[in-house]
Amino acid sequence: TQHAEALVPMLKRVLEAWGHPIAQLSHCAVTVGPGSFTGVRIGLAAAKAVGLAQNIPVYGISTLAAYSAPYRENAGSPHTLFSTVLDARHGAVFMGGYTSGGVIVFPPSYLTDRQAADTLSLTKRPLFLIGSSASKVRDLMEKNHTITVISGENSPPIEWVARLSCYEEERLA
Repeated sequence: TQHAEALVPMLKRVLEAWGHPIAQLSHCAVTVGPGSFTGVRIGLAAAKAVGLAQNIPVYGISTLAAYSAPYRENAGSPHTLFSTVLDARHGAVFMGGYTSGGVIVFPPSYLTDRQAADTLSLTKRPLFLIGSSASKVRDLMEKNHTITVISGENSPPIEWVARLSCYEEERLA
């Protein structure tokens, strides 16, 4: 509970240090998972509190989309598939697949390693696998694919959570 109690005051201090008081926010972004239950719950509660207090919209951003976003931005072909595959333990992964333009090809799913490999093998697109289970899933796939593995960071880049929320803000305006 200490994290939950400290989160909003810390957010306020960080924004003020950057010269952007919390009252100037146009919207709020929060990852909606997959992630630790407690972390997602605390993040959602804090974002909802900020949204209600400031009367601004709150946008939920898929952790899977945020992981792949930096690699999708400068992708050459719109036919390239970017799939985030994160270890969900016990032989399973969380997986989502997106085009360079952010179109969802494979919605966020909980699959076995084998199911993820079989699903991704159905596509004939060049493929980027991103995340903690990228190598494992690649090794289970058919060998007739062009696959690039990117291990990625331990958490999605926060600047991409913010950017994706701005895209949502523009899309809904």
